[in-house]
Amino acid sequence: MLKIADSCIKCGACQECCPSVAIEVTREKGPVLVSDACIACGHCESICPVGALEKTDLLHNEDVPLDKWPVLDARTAELFLRARRSIREWKPGIVPRTQTEKLLQIGRYAQTGSNMQGIDYLVVESPEVMDELLVLLTEWFRTHPDPVRQETYQRFKDEPRRFFRGAPQCLLALHDPATPKTFRNGQFAFTYVELYAASLGLGTCWAGYLEAYLNTNDAASRKLLGIPEDRVVCAAMLYGLPKYPYHKLVTRNPAEIHWR
Repeated sequence: MLKIADSCIKCGACQECCPSVAIEVTREKGPVLVSDACIACGHCESICPVGALEKTDLLHNEDVPLDKWPVLDARTAELFLRARRSIREWKPGIVPRTQTEKLLQIGRYAQTGSNMQGIDYLVVESPEVMDELLVLLTEWFRTHPDPVRQETYQRFKDEPRRFFRGAPQCLLALHDPATPKTFRNGQFAFTYVELYAASLGLGTCWAGYLEAYLNTNDAASRKLLGIPEDRVVCAAMLYGLPKYPYHKLVTRNPAEIHWR
């Protein structure tokens, strides 16, 4: 349901930007819902220049006027994005849960197809569970028939900690396999998580080896991690307190851009 204040100027921005074509602006009534296809994305509220529109079935406890916060200038944004590094050496100790919660909450604001969201998180902070998970992962690589997996195992077998780089804990994104479109949402969310981590003094590293193993959805890992029956892992990330700071932004290969 839409709640429209008298300050509405009937500019039509909410209608033009609604991804579901669920709003129509009339001269007499202003914005009205004309379809039940609304995906509760909040575009209509966010784009209203006078704050006259409210979707009453949305949460509003974290609403923030954008004019109260500065927008990063282009150079600052560029340096911020370039400064992202994968962390592979860690200080001892577990990240406090308050920090982990801050880190994961930001993942809610990543883009999701049709605003489906649909991501749960599983935090592995127990050293014992991390050790058992490493054993399962190493055994999966040891017995895997693929030559690439075998080559990786041969490189890591004498020091299996390298699979986790000694990270004290990890984050897993879970989704409902009955809604396949939400699979990528976990990866989108973890991109936000990774970018936000440095501002909290934390470091992250995508756990590709672990993600590949957990994507097999085997019974041993599900039992160890207590993954709900209606969820499967769609992304995995190591995280903790970085051992070393980085002191320089290095250059990558030029982008290959094709124009048509």
